[in-house]
Amino acid sequence: VHHVSVHDQGFYNCTATNTEGIATSSSEVEVVRAEAPKRRTRKEPKAPQFIEVLPGVLRGTAGEQTTVECSVSGFPSPSIVWMRNGQALVPSDRYLMSYDGECATLKFAHVTLADEGSYACVATNQNGDAKTQMKFEVAPGVHKTGDGQAPLFRAERLKDRIRVRDGQPCSLEAEIIGGSEPLTIKWLRDGVQIEDSAAFRYSQSGKICRLAVADAFPEDAGQYSCEARNQWGVARCQMRMEVYSDEKPAGEQAPKILDAPAGLSADLGMPLVIKAKIVGHPDPVVEWHKGTEKVINSDKYKMTSDGESMILTISDTNRRDAGKYRITASNHAGQTTHTVDVTVREPTPSGSSANQPRFLVHPVSMQAAVGQKAQLQCSFEGKPMPVVSWFRDDVRIRDGVGGYSIDTRDGDSTLSVVYMEKEHFGEYLCTVRNPYGEDLATAKLLLEAVLRLLSTTVLVAFCAVVRSSVRSNVFLEGTTAALPQRCPAARK
Repeated sequence: VHHVSVHDQGFYNCTATNTEGIATSSSEVEVVRAEAPKRRTRKEPKAPQFIEVLPGVLRGTAGEQTTVECSVSGFPSPSIVWMRNGQALVPSDRYLMSYDGECATLKFAHVTLADEGSYACVATNQNGDAKTQMKFEVAPGVHKTGDGQAPLFRAERLKDRIRVRDGQPCSLEAEIIGGSEPLTIKWLRDGVQIEDSAAFRYSQSGKICRLAVADAFPEDAGQYSCEARNQWGVARCQMRMEVYSDEKPAGEQAPKILDAPAGLSADLGMPLVIKAKIVGHPDPVVEWHKGTEKVINSDKYKMTSDGESMILTISDTNRRDAGKYRITASNHAGQTTHTVDVTVREPTPSGSSANQPRFLVHPVSMQAAVGQKAQLQCSFEGKPMPVVSWFRDDVRIRDGVGGYSIDTRDGDSTLSVVYMEKEHFGEYLCTVRNPYGEDLATAKLLLEAVLRLLSTTVLVAFCAVVRSSVRSNVFLEGTTAALPQRCPAARK
């Protein structure tokens, strides 16, 4: 976790599951403000103890979802096992289990009458164990009369978090796009139903279901769900609300973008580098966009950083790369953006000093044994200076990936394999390209033993052909005839 803030504290849980069971491991992170004296805490070992136990009886309805939770404490964080009638439950499409270091959850994805029974949650660590139990009773599902449609929201989860200032009103919305009437709508916060009241007002306008929060407090932050239900099923739309304050902790600084160009130009086919200096505390999160599309690391785009400088490199520019690029920097203290207008220059008319790329020295095939080092080298020219690319089986080779290294400078390029393995043998393609053209060259890395065997086979075959041709030669009387010598390899 980089640049830790108070928002990062809490339990972190790692869960591993397979068809045989579930295993969990949890860690608790405590964040101490920098201005406060640093203190070291060490918890005393403690056997598991349930803070919130399972209900004595849990009632569900066939065909619906049901979730039950319990809270447990202990140090180290205990492992959790769910039992049904004395047998451990295995994660499946029917049972979904989770544990966040404090709250253990068991979710029945689709309740059936066969799910009835006695359930227990067992928490265990090196200091002991604890158990809480419940009885699960299942009622038959409501008989569905006629044809109908289960509720359906446009999105099951809203990606963007809803941020509201402390003390300000806000409105949460969920769009329902399907479902036969009558529909029952309710809102939940962290799994607990919110009652329709003056503080939290339910409303619906057409397909939009709303929850109006009259006055948001920090404790109102959390995971909200809008639930729609009818006799054919149930659907939920989830969203997260954050409540923030204008009061900034000491030392925080909103991001600033410095030394960023307003516009840049690049020759067609050449790389382009956009560089900007960004300051702020805590260190801002930086994103790049071209138009409305987010830029991600790829062969086309490479995002790097050098201290406070953020760098976007666009390789092999073409006409589609022209446009507006936006850099956004944000942290808890604020957000800022800057736009760079990129243009791509067309090639100059013929007769100029520019020329097409060509190889001066082609890469030469070589033989090597497994475990040895191998290199393919070439030299080239062109104006503007060409861009070099190496390929293996139509896949572009990247420097430092797959055991390869590429060193290109001043018209020379070397592809190196430090330790030859089976997958490195084969044919390689090298291309040099600029806006005026392209040149290609191929070379092979061959296994040394195979090359020797091939050489011997060719030599023997050649001598056999010579012997055959000597026997069938016919010469005119009076002419000079020269017969080839016997090949040493053919004497055998």
